[in-house]
Amino acid sequence: MNFGVVNTYDLGKCTGPFDCENLQHYGPVVGCETWDPDQDNNFPHGQWVGKNLYPNASWYSLPGKCSSKKFWDQQGECTQTEPGGACPLGIVPTGSHSCTYTYQKVGELRISEIENISSFEHLIEGGGREYDRATDKGVHVHFWDGIDDVDKCQRRIDAVNLLFQRKYPEQPILTDPACDFSLRKFYPYWPIGSFHTTTPAPGNSSNSSENASESSTKEETE
Repeated sequence: MNFGVVNTYDLGKCTGPFDCENLQHYGPVVGCETWDPDQDNNFPHGQWVGKNLYPNASWYSLPGKCSSKKFWDQQGECTQTEPGGACPLGIVPTGSHSCTYTYQKVGELRISEIENISSFEHLIEGGGREYDRATDKGVHVHFWDGIDDVDKCQRRIDAVNLLFQRKYPEQPILTDPACDFSLRKFYPYWPIGSFHTTTPAPGNSSNSSENASESSTKEETE
């Protein structure tokens, strides 16, 4: 495997799955997850299998420094004991506990660009809406029409990729790395999340960890 489990974070602190024991056992390995029901990598958010309808959708986690603490406490000793996986700029990942991935910001797209909205204020004043769940379409904006239609989901992916290429023509077209995480290979005592025992600790079952991960993810994205 090249990837580990996806870890979820609240304000910079790892909150799941289980007790984030994988970070101590394997180090700050990049995690990945898909929602393919036929694969062994749709964990810890299996409740979304069949609900995420974007073809080949994948999720990645990049463990940072001081994963046991929230942003405002990420200083002092933890920067040495929990260095995170980000390699220094220009360094190719070595696989050591302080260099498992590298990244570079190359550009961004704003939602207004993707939806082709010049002014949200004018959109609302004119009776427009980005999307209405009751009608499954927007008013004066049609990017999200058919939000659960697989073909339209793919068209949205293609539209965003094309827009990015037009905005940053100097950037290469890259493919997403295949998610080869395997739940049962990664956790030797599955469904137990510990790497050292076959007996779950109180409140540390697979179900409780999934619920904790789901809750933390909702808080992080809201």
